[in-house]
Amino acid sequence: MCYLRDGSRVFETYWTTRRGVEVMDYNYALTELTACGRQEPWEDSPPNWPQECSKTRTNGGSPDWPPVPTWPGG
Repeated sequence: MCYLRDGSRVFETYWTTRRGVEVMDYNYALTELTACGRQEPWEDSPPNWPQECSKTRTNGGSPDWPPVPTWPGG
């Protein structure tokens, strides 16, 4: 994720979850250090370990909500 601040307003400029973006977003490198790793389908995880995160965006297209919430006073 990347944010841009313009005075008291904040904008989310982009969000990516694809492989190969570690240079731009260090979060993925930190995720690999966790017990479950990135949870990719090809990973060989122990039995009964979760394989997917249920709190991600879907591939169903653009969300139908505004990308940035309306900030108080803005």
